[in-house]
Amino acid sequence: MLEKEIDNKMFHQFIHEVKNPLTICNGYLQMIPNSNKVVKEKYYEIIRKEMNKTLMIIRDYSTNSNKLNLEKIECNHLIEEITDSLNSLFKNHNSKIIILKTKKTYILGDKLKLKQVLINILKNAYEAKSQDNLLVVINLKIRRNKIELIITDNGIGMNKKEINNCIKENYTTKQNGSGIGLPFCKDIIILHQGDFKIKSRKNIGTRITISLPKYKNKEFFNNSNYCWNK
Repeated sequence: MLEKEIDNKMFHQFIHEVKNPLTICNGYLQMIPNSNKVVKEKYYEIIRKEMNKTLMIIRDYSTNSNKLNLEKIECNHLIEEITDSLNSLFKNHNSKIIILKTKKTYILGDKLKLKQVLINILKNAYEAKSQDNLLVVINLKIRRNKIELIITDNGIGMNKKEINNCIKENYTTKQNGSGIGLPFCKDIIILHQGDFKIKSRKNIGTRITISLPKYKNKEFFNNSNYCWNK
């Protein structure tokens, strides 16, 4: 019974994560007809990268989905890669992503899964916006032994009950939501020996703080297995 529950969870998680890059592709495809040649080429390149990401997610789930593929990651570059693929989509709806960078700093992590975490958070902010002038601020801070990634938006926000429930599986306030995104994000960050916190106020906005250990060496992690049944 437990194995069936884990398989079912992985299946729904897989569907949810594949939908994210495909949703981005669909957004840019809708924008292409009204764009000039230069902009079209830019959008085609974003679509190509998102399709490659989709193939990587499929490969990840079909071969070794319960493992972290650890590598040394520069945090500013990681954020830039994500926001580059979303900036034009946000701008097209009079929304904006602002990045507050810091000096180069590194973590040891699974780049694909951390990208999925950031995409989930930004996509949630985009879908939960109450109006077109959504503002998302990404602030990267260096603490003594950890890196803090603070993502703040001016969206519809959540009340206390919604905050307590939003990291529970299958809970969602969106009409077509699955309730998978934020629990997945928290699981991935905890697996990286980090911390995932949410603060929000209704009709004010939401702040998500992700804390991750600074990069030390490849032996830093004593467990690189992702346990779906945790």
